Amino acid sequence: MKIRNTILNNKNLFILISICISFMLIFITFSYCSNKLVISVVYLEEKEIYNVVINGFRDYIISKNIELSFNKHIFNEKRQELLLQDIRNENPDILFVLGVKPLRYLSSKIKNIPIIYSLIFSKNPSEFGENVMGVSISIPEEIKVAKLKKIMPNVDKIGCFYSENSGDIYEELSKACTKRKIDLISKKIASDKDFPEALKEINPKINCFFAIFDTKLFFAQSIKYLLLQSLRENVPVLGLSSYFTKAGALISMECDYYDLGLQAGEIALKSHKGEQLQNKKALRPRKISYSLNLLVAKRLGIEFSKDIIDEASEVYGE
Repeated sequence: MKIRNTILNNKNLFILISICISFMLIFITFSYCSNKLVISVVYLEEKEIYNVVINGFRDYIISKNIELSFNKHIFNEKRQELLLQDIRNENPDILFVLGVKPLRYLSSKIKNIPIIYSLIFSKNPSEFGENVMGVSISIPEEIKVAKLKKIMPNVDKIGCFYSENSGDIYEELSKACTKRKIDLISKKIASDKDFPEALKEINPKINCFFAIFDTKLFFAQSIKYLLLQSLRENVPVLGLSSYFTKAGALISMECDYYDLGLQAGEIALKSHKGEQLQNKKALRPRKISYSLNLLVAKRLGIEFSKDIIDEASEVYGE
C-alpha cells in the first residue's frame, strides 16, 4: 500500500510538473511574440541627419529587449504607390516617417497603423490624422533664450522679424524675453522683400538678431542679406541651424537629432502598448546643440570661453 501511494504521489507530481512546464512554455511563447515589433521607416533622402534620428529610434526600441524587424524606404514621389504597397506587404506594427512630404502622403492612405513622425516642424499631429503622433523639431524659444544668455550674458536687446505664419513662435519668444528681462525689438513683415527696410529700422537698437522659424521669410537670398548686413553693422545673428553658422551667423541652435529619435521611440512603444494617439500635441525637443563661427566672433570683437567653445557641436573659422 505504501509503495502504491508513493507511485501515485510521484505520478501526480509528474503531472503537476508537466502542467507547469506547459504553462511556462505558453507564457514564454506569448512573451516572445509580444516582444517583437515590425517597423517600416520612410525618410526623404540618404543624409546623415536622417540616419542619426533613425539610429536613436532603433536604439531605444532595442534597449527595451524587443526583437525588431526594421524595414527602411527612401520616399520617391514617382513611385509612392509602389512604396505604399511595399508597406502594406510588410504589415508593420508601427510606421516611422521622417519628412513632411512622405508624412502627408502616407497619413492620407494609412489609417489603421500608428504613424510616428520626426524632422517636421508641425506641433499639431491632428492635421495629419488621428493615428499620427510625433516629435516636432520646433525648439521651445525659452530653451533657446536661456542658452543664448549662458553663451552671451551681455545680450539684453534682441531683434526679430515675424509674419502671420510665425505669430505663435513670436509670442513664445516674447514671453521668454520678458521672463529674462530682455528687450524684444520686433517687426512684423509680409515677406523677405521687406528685409532691407526692416533691418535699417531695428539693427541700430539691438545687440543680437534672433531668427525664428518662418518659411515665408527665410530663404537662401534673404538669409544671405541678413547675415551680410548684420555683419557690416556689427550685429551678431542667432541662426536656425549650422547652415546659418557656416554662412556667417555667430551662433545657431538646433535639435539633438539622436535624442529626437529616442523620443520618437518612446512614443512608438507607448502606442504599441495601446495608448491612444489622437488629440495630443507633438513632443518638442528636450535637448539642443549649438554651433559657433569663431571668424565672425573675431570680426565682431566677441570672445568665447574655452568651455563654451568645447561644448559646441560644430565650430567654424578656427
